[in-house]
Order: sequence, then structure tokens, then C-alpha cells
Amino acid sequence: RYNPGEVSTLIIAHVDSLADAGLIDRRRGGVHPDTQQRALTRIRPDLDLLAMFEALPVSVRQSVALHPSAEFIILRDSDKNDINYIDTDETRAMRRRLVGYNLLLDRTFIDIPSLGHPPFIVTQNKARRGRQPSTRRVTISQSSKRVYRIFSNGDWDQGGRFWRGFWMNLRSAERRLLHIDNEPTVELDYAGLHPVLLYAEAGVDYWARSDRRPYETIEVLDTDTDELISSDIIKVFLLIMLNARDRSSGFKAVRSSLGGKTGEVRLTNKLLDRLLEAIRQSHPIIGDQLGTGV
Repeated sequence: RYNPGEVSTLIIAHVDSLADAGLIDRRRGGVHPDTQQRALTRIRPDLDLLAMFEALPVSVRQSVALHPSAEFIILRDSDKNDINYIDTDETRAMRRRLVGYNLLLDRTFIDIPSLGHPPFIVTQNKARRGRQPSTRRVTISQSSKRVYRIFSNGDWDQGGRFWRGFWMNLRSAERRLLHIDNEPTVELDYAGLHPVLLYAEAGVDYWARSDRRPYETIEVLDTDTDELISSDIIKVFLLIMLNARDRSSGFKAVRSSLGGKTGEVRLTNKLLDRLLEAIRQSHPIIGDQLGTGV
């Protein structure tokens, strides 16, 4: 299902031959000794190989197309391994829509024209608990535009977000530089999108009930500092708990995400339990969905 072209390990021998002939530049992947980040092997054509392609009667871009059986709907188990599944009317409909969207992306030029060559951005990942912020390089490439929907834990009700388009790895400040077909873009900010969607699923228009963002209606006092917990912490806590499978994994994810950014606030279970209860009281319509993996 996930390898419709039946690409085998023989491709490694072909890559080795191209490298030996000096037709490609290759940087092998592995684990960085300092950051412990994993990197894939990266290859790019040498000028001689590019000249061979330029001599062809058609462009490479025109001759490369989606495989007719390419799989864009991915189901993973709890260990994040891709698993097989039986198609249903719903999965077929999702696939048709996604194939159409990817065909649209294929014929759309998405770029950051202010970048040099080769076009890439070094972006900074968020600091995790006990770790320093890390950096990674995001290449702005027309070959990295196709998107996939990935469902989690062998359950079609979990996950399903769009992944892998190169712009998804950029920070908001970097996404503002994107152009589509040489036209500048504007990214709309939908305040409190996840909880507002849950209200909508319950048949309630949140903005008809309140003019404050969902996380701004919650007030919790930190008994250690005698100060109110900041709305930034509450926002992260709310969003993570809406996606967490249970209380324990949610609390762990909150600490990992907010590590080093809470000042004097200690994210103890007692404090997080009080936050959880405060959200449920402030948002009783959706409160029972916290920590359910919704």
C-alpha cells in the first residue's frame, strides 16, 4: 500500500553508481554527535547530470507525475508504524480529495523569492524539557509540496491532519514570506480554533456566547507565587489536553512543550489538575473531551 512503485533496495546500488561517476553530490545521513538529531541521506545532481536533463526534449517537471496508486491516506499504530487497512467509502473519498489537492499543488509554484540559492531556511525548534532549542534546515522545494493525512493509534477518529508540505515546517514569521505563483500570501489567524470547532460540533456558536478567546476565560492562581497563571501557559495546556489520549500523557506533553518557559511556575500534578478542573468549569460543553484524544 505504501510503496506502489515497488521501489526496492536496488535503488541504493544505482545511487552508489551515480556517486562513483561523480554525477551526484551525496551527504550521508545518521545521528548528529552533538544534537543527537537524525538526518536522512541527501543527494543532489551535479552540473553534468543537470546538463544531461536539460538536453532532453521535455522538462523533468513535465515528465514526473503522481503514481496512479500513490497512497496519501496513512494509518499508523500506537508505535507510529504504518499499517495496512481495508478501504471504505470514506477512505476512498478522502483519497480522491487529497489526490486532487496534490495535483493542484503540483501545478502551483510555491516559493520564498527573497531567499538565495539553494533556497532554504534554518528554523529553530521549540525548547523541550531539559534540552536546548535545536535548529533544522527546511529546503524550499517544489518536490516537497505533496501532503498526506496521517491517522494515529489504528483509529480513524484520531489524527487525520495534513502533513509533509515544506511550509508546515516553517515558523509563522517565515510563512509570511511565502509566495504562490509569484503572488504574496496572507495567513489568517483563527483564534482558539480547536476548542471553537468542538463547540461547533456540539451545535454551539462559541463567539455568540463570548468575545474572549477560550483560554482567556480561565483564571487559576499559582499558590507558590500568588500570581495568576499566564494565558500563554493556559493556551498550551488547553490545546495539548484536547489532543492527549489521557491525563498522564497530556501532563507529560505539557511539561515537555513548556520546559524552560514558565518562569517561577512549577508544573506540578497538583497545579495541572487545578488547571484541568478550571477549564472544565469554564467550558462545560467541551470539558469532558479533555484527555480523550479528540
